[in-house]
Amino acid sequence: MGILKELAQALASYTAELETYSPEDLRDPKKYFGALYLLQSQSQALIDMALRAAALLGTSPSGYIDAGRKLKEKGVFTEEDYRIYADVVRFRNILVHKYMMVKEEVVREIVERRLYRGVAELARRILEALPGDP
Repeated sequence: MGILKELAQALASYTAELETYSPEDLRDPKKYFGALYLLQSQSQALIDMALRAAALLGTSPSGYIDAGRKLKEKGVFTEEDYRIYADVVRFRNILVHKYMMVKEEVVREIVERRLYRGVAELARRILEALPGDP
């Protein structure tokens, strides 16, 4: 199985687990931090997919956000996809580097409005564009 497919499967499992969360679950600190971890893991899997895809398309991205830009240039992402991807990268960077600065209401909105589904959609677009990943 190719690396992109492995990453997509991991991302799908994080997404499926997030689907089980209700707004009430997020009031429980353990479940809230569980959701936060799933969002971080989902974000990192998408970033890893974007980096891999950009490389397979013959580009050399200079960073995480640039990988999304390269995918947009190659027609994998639309402008809106790229905007979502860049937001995911920024969110992940805050989680990793400034963990305590994550606003609870942002996490709640992402989970309650099921915005993380957009991350799964971006992963699907990458897989469709590169079905032959070794």
